[in-house]
Amino acid sequence: MAFGVTGDVLRIDGQLAVARAFGDKSFKDTSKVMSNQEVVDTIKSIKDKQAAAKELIEEAISKKSKEDISCIVVRFQ
Repeated sequence: MAFGVTGDVLRIDGQLAVARAFGDKSFKDTSKVMSNQEVVDTIKSIKDKQAAAKELIEEAISKKSKEDISCIVVRFQ
């Protein structure tokens, strides 16, 4: 992995902007399509973690999320 400057932007391997690579929210537009409470309400009755993650992904897609979508569901007892 090589770091370099393209114009005035620090990039990784000449492609990915460093701010984006590290998820620096101040340097990117957010496309949050669900609040934390909406997420909880959507999956609270789904017992299977994998099914809950699939439901959240499908919901984000249906709400026209403009970001890459990844989902991990962790249940706390």
